[in-house]
Amino acid sequence: MALIRPLDSLVRVHSASHRTGAVLYHDLGLPVPLFVADTSDTAYHISVDRLPAVHASHYFLLSHELMQEGISATEQRVWGMLDTVERQHIHSVDAATWIGCYGPTGINGIVDQIAQALLA
Repeated sequence: MALIRPLDSLVRVHSASHRTGAVLYHDLGLPVPLFVADTSDTAYHISVDRLPAVHASHYFLLSHELMQEGISATEQRVWGMLDTVERQHIHSVDAATWIGCYGPTGINGIVDQIAQALLA
């Protein structure tokens, strides 16, 4: 699993030290990509072309574009850098919800979205 957030020209890969990363990796016990196993920081910034080095089985892509018609150029590059099988395991999720929701209700909503993505 990898929690990623496309920025202008980079991709932020969140570690287990990040609040939402902790839900994935600590609370749910999902595997942490070796790429971000070091939890000395909450996230690591990589160039888009290094994304395949993350080797995640699933990607939760934090996006602000879910309510809009298009996706950013960086998000398009993320999709383009991954092979066909990996693209089938990209789950776009609302960044505002996944980053901004605190407390049991917000966390339960995130867990529900994870379950839906992984069990569908």
